[in-house]
Amino acid sequence: MLIKNIFTYIYFVLLILLSIFSRSFAGLYISQFRLGELLIGGALVSYLIFFISGRSKILKLVPNFLIVNKLKIIFFSTFFLLVFNSTKEFDLGSIRRSSYVWTLIFLLFGAYLLKDLDKPIQSYIFAINLVALYLFSYGYYPNFIIDFFKQFSDKFDFIKASDIFLSLLVANQIVIRSGFNKKISLVFTIFSSFAFLPYFISQSRGSTLACLVFMFIFLYEMRNTLIKYKIFTFITLIGGLIIFIFSTLLITQRIENNSVFEGNFQNEIVVAVDDNLKNKNIKEGFFGFYLQDGRLMSKDNTTNWRLDIWQDLFWDLNSNGNILIGYGFDSIFPVMLDPTAPGRLGRDGLNENVHNYFVNILGRGGLLQLILFIILYFTIIKNWMKIESKAMIFSYLIPVLIVSSLDVTMEGVQFPIIFYSYLGLFAYSD
Repeated sequence: MLIKNIFTYIYFVLLILLSIFSRSFAGLYISQFRLGELLIGGALVSYLIFFISGRSKILKLVPNFLIVNKLKIIFFSTFFLLVFNSTKEFDLGSIRRSSYVWTLIFLLFGAYLLKDLDKPIQSYIFAINLVALYLFSYGYYPNFIIDFFKQFSDKFDFIKASDIFLSLLVANQIVIRSGFNKKISLVFTIFSSFAFLPYFISQSRGSTLACLVFMFIFLYEMRNTLIKYKIFTFITLIGGLIIFIFSTLLITQRIENNSVFEGNFQNEIVVAVDDNLKNKNIKEGFFGFYLQDGRLMSKDNTTNWRLDIWQDLFWDLNSNGNILIGYGFDSIFPVMLDPTAPGRLGRDGLNENVHNYFVNILGRGGLLQLILFIILYFTIIKNWMKIESKAMIFSYLIPVLIVSSLDVTMEGVQFPIIFYSYLGLFAYSD
């Protein structure tokens, strides 16, 4: 029990650090390997150990063998693709491109380890984490932290909107499930969501849409409380609106008068936000769709870029007879090798992601693996419905799947580890 408690606290600290420092933390070097690589390698080894160890030991982690059976099938399908659908020698690149499979094991880790950690304590820590993320995202990122990651990590990256949204979502989900008064849950959700919404609007349509969907589902679930405490609800919404206006003014001030900030790092954030505001048309991104020459198009350049890749990948898979088992994991998708500059690989030539969780699964593992993943999620939902309402389930799953359908999330390290850990806690620990 002592050993388990130690692992529980280490695991929780890892989740918090991944949440607050995101990609920069995952890039920390430990000897010649990055932390993210070690986590993915550990996940793969855990897969092998658990599935070799037998049913009885698995059931100690999660008392539902249906989910384990689905994980086994996905594991063996991926192993098959790694071995038999490869055109060159097995390498670390194949492990990295298949990481969306190996991170599934954190479902079991979350269900086993996090269930014994006091939920109110988790909610307090995640609330503090949100305060730090708010300051970081709105320009107040300490120089000493930047210098630390520049020295000891493979790169320093400002935290992506999708990663911030996931931390916001997890914090709210824990607060809602921690036994607090419903009024406290309402205040926390409204205030925290409205605080980050202006940042999401400036940076990411996917995170914006996901945040709005979460708020809608949450308010629907809380509808009886909203009606019962009308005056309290009204005051809470007014408070949320004030916070939204303050955050909007803060991010606008950051763009228009960056002299209020000190240091080059703030200026970098200002430029990034300004570029996003100039290059992204929210209305066209959401509604500017049309058909042309049998293809779905968008008036927004960024959206159209993604639609173009997704459709090219599907037609390429189909025309080459790879629609069932995909391309495998040993190389970049052929449709990403656009010769035009800067091309689909980006200005640095390093982008190989299609910015869609399900399209990536289709491209790597074909229709067969995509169907397996869909079955996996339906299995999780079916079990989850035994302990929670549909609204609570969908308030966690749907926003994550929305943002993952419009951005690079599940193909990384920090996002899927946090998501699956708390999915395991919520769906299988009670």
